[in-house]
Amino acid sequence: MIGRRTSFKAAVVFAMIVAAFATLDPAEIAEEAVAPPPSLEAEAKAEGEQPPASAVEAPFVELVPVPDVAPEDALTGIAAYLRARYPEGPAPAVVAVAARDEEEAYRPVPFRNGRPIRFVATNAGHNIVPYDPACRCDPTGATTPLVDSLPSQEDRALSLLVLRSALYRYAEDHEFALPASLDALTRAFPGNYISQVPDFGGDDLVYRPERFRKHAMWASLEEVLALDGAPETYAFEAPITLKLYKGSSRLAAESGRDVLREYPVTIGKPGTPTPNGSYQVELRVNEPVSSTRLFGTRALSFAFGEYAIHGTNDPASVGESISNGCVRMTNEDVEELFALAPLGTTIEVVDEPSPHPNEVPTTRYEVPAREDETSRRTYRWRG
Repeated sequence: MIGRRTSFKAAVVFAMIVAAFATLDPAEIAEEAVAPPPSLEAEAKAEGEQPPASAVEAPFVELVPVPDVAPEDALTGIAAYLRARYPEGPAPAVVAVAARDEEEAYRPVPFRNGRPIRFVATNAGHNIVPYDPACRCDPTGATTPLVDSLPSQEDRALSLLVLRSALYRYAEDHEFALPASLDALTRAFPGNYISQVPDFGGDDLVYRPERFRKHAMWASLEEVLALDGAPETYAFEAPITLKLYKGSSRLAAESGRDVLREYPVTIGKPGTPTPNGSYQVELRVNEPVSSTRLFGTRALSFAFGEYAIHGTNDPASVGESISNGCVRMTNEDVEELFALAPLGTTIEVVDEPSPHPNEVPTTRYEVPAREDETSRRTYRWRG
């Protein structure tokens, strides 16, 4: 990794050189060299004044993939990205992660998912330093807190996505109308769109159903539901959907082109295959009961109640094609999926293998299920 043995003095020199890149058009960098501009924040401190608003660090971070190129090229790309995306007003800090094969560079991503961090950019791109957790390479001391904030920021973004997805599915089921209160999403089974309204840790959740537009359902939900005073770090393209890739026995939770999670699963054997097609989550069942089989701790019923995505007490069987058509997951995985997939979520089942890399989240998305999400019914899914 770049900067593994960078000393404190070298890091300061490196940051000053990068500052020069941040003020130029990329095409001009090859033609002329200029002295690095002084930091606005440093100037203000020297004068005994408060830093100007444009120099104050914005309270949010963007994750941006950068390609495996020379350091100066990656740094120039980060600076150009910030100028293009935030031409006016405060810019966020940028945590630059290694881009994966065939991934679009300099396009924000919602989750780190184990990618190595290459650089951290603060002060609107004027301060860009290599990242090494074993090296104190940032004289400002800002890098570590920013990286440490990523898990809670990712959890907040995912919670908003789940809540907006639940509202989207509710509107589909109720003639394009939203509920008067978010409590309608957490009714007892079978009306349990989600298990809990997320806790956003002190940020005020603002709900304005009057701003919903049925001809722009997903786009308008950004106005309907927001965190007061907290900038959003990423705009998801669509509500959450589930896609079963039978060719690789993997189930993905997706939002547009973003993969939220992907799990190994058991699918139907050749004589009783999991049926291809497009379905919906018809029931969300906590602790499903069966007279002949064990369905694990959670279940999402689909295909007119004939099949389900459910847990299993035999985790060693996950990944094989041995079921009677149901989709089996480990209990740990199905509990997370239960928290991610609201009632009404679209399920697509296809023969193709998954095109995604194995997504490894930094932390689990954990939302406790409620007792009133259970059912007295004995289920007889295919198993």
